[in-house]
Parts: sequence; structure tokens; C-alpha cells
Amino acid sequence: MALNMDQSTVSRRLTALEAQLGTTLFQRSRHGVLPTEAGTVFFASATEIERRATSLVDQVQAAGGQRAGVLRICGDQWTLNRLAANGLWGFMEQHPQIEMRLVSDIPHPTVWHQDPSIGLWFSSKPADGAFAVKLGAVPYAVYAAKGTLPCDWVKLRAQNAAGCRETYEADPSNDPNAEVRLSCTDAATVLESVAAGIGKAVLPRCLGDNDTRLTCLSGPEDDRHRTLCLHVHPDSLSSKRVEAMMAWLRTSFPLIFLPICPGN
Repeated sequence: MALNMDQSTVSRRLTALEAQLGTTLFQRSRHGVLPTEAGTVFFASATEIERRATSLVDQVQAAGGQRAGVLRICGDQWTLNRLAANGLWGFMEQHPQIEMRLVSDIPHPTVWHQDPSIGLWFSSKPADGAFAVKLGAVPYAVYAAKGTLPCDWVKLRAQNAAGCRETYEADPSNDPNAEVRLSCTDAATVLESVAAGIGKAVLPRCLGDNDTRLTCLSGPEDDRHRTLCLHVHPDSLSSKRVEAMMAWLRTSFPLIFLPICPGN
């Protein structure tokens, strides 16, 4: 479980809390638990207390010039792979007291109330009071396995999770009758499927251009791109960790997400 506790322990503590407060916080049934009106009020207040406590720690550390503690980055798996492979270690060497946590799963809305966090998302709307700042445009192109000219497509689709995020959904073939043979929820899986000859696909050029198994089918006039945004909660802006990472991401964006020009 996310709390690192077994269900019986959580249930006992919730029962003790309800007894202390003299009210029912959760309505229990065989289908699960739902917060009562009192539970909703309690959760909102507890979340705000947690947020303020985290903010206080960060403000004290910031006053002392410290960049220490946990920093979480949420995003698609392939974007996190790019961070890890293109300079993140250098950032960590500069800030040895920061513990990095890369989270590829779709974050729970309360992620912003825990450790200072940054989201790296393309089309999803900021949630739970966070706001989005444009980081840069990531170019895309159509690729196929070398020596092939497939008619079928491999497509990147959004995860079916309450609209938390969207992926590149434009029909890459401009053909309503195009056959999609395979759908994946991450660009890295799409790339491997294309390299295996399953079909052609729209991929980030920073992935496709550097893979010797692929050939680019797009011409110079093809200007496909997606805008990558930083999602940050206002309460995280006082964190020196977040400040340092945002500066590093802006500086490192070309190396991480733009294709490498020939000869460079």
C-alpha cells in the first residue's frame, strides 16, 4: 500500500481517529470506503496542514541557502529516461543533498502536498492548484524500420485514467482508413515496436533520429511537435530544490529533447 501499512493497521487507526473526533469520517461498505461530509472537511484541512508544514521546512532551508531533501519529478516514462540518460547525474553531483525520485505513474492529486514536485507533461491540464509553464516544443516525425515501408500504424494513446494526461492523438497518416495494428501508452514501447517491423509511427525526433534501426519518413516540411510543460504547485516555488531543477531543465532542454544535428 502507498502508506506502507497493512489494511488492518490503517483500519484501526481510522477507527481510533473517529472515536477521538466523535464523528464518522468514512462510510464503509463491501465496495470500499467513501468519505462522509465530515471526512471531506477533515481531509481538506489535514491536507492544508501538511502542505503548510512542508512549505515551512522548505522556507527555513531556503533561508539558510540549502538545497536538501526529496525532489519528485513526474512524467511519461520516456521523458524520465531522457533525463536520466542526459545529464541528470551532473545535476545530482552539483546538489548531493537532494534525493531524486522519478515517478512514471500518473500522480495522485495529493502529490503536490508531499515532497516538492515537478510534473513534465505534454497536453494534460494542471491539477490540484498547480500551474503549467511552457518548457519547449518537442519535434516529432514518422519512422519505420530500415528497409521497410509499412502501411500499418503503431499509435501512441493516452492512458485511460480520468483525463489526467493526453498523448499525441492526431492521426499521423491523414487517412481515416489507416489501419492501427498496435497501440501503446509510452513512446519507448512504440519505438521498439516500430524497430521490430510491426508498423510505422509518430515518435519524438530525439528518440527516432538517434536509433540506427529506424528510418525517418517525414520530409523537411513536416512540422509536427508537442509542447512540453512544467507543472508546479505555487507552494513548491519557495523550495530551493524546485528552483534549482527548473533552472536545470530550462538550460538542458535542447540536449534532452531536441534531435542532435549531424556533425554535433
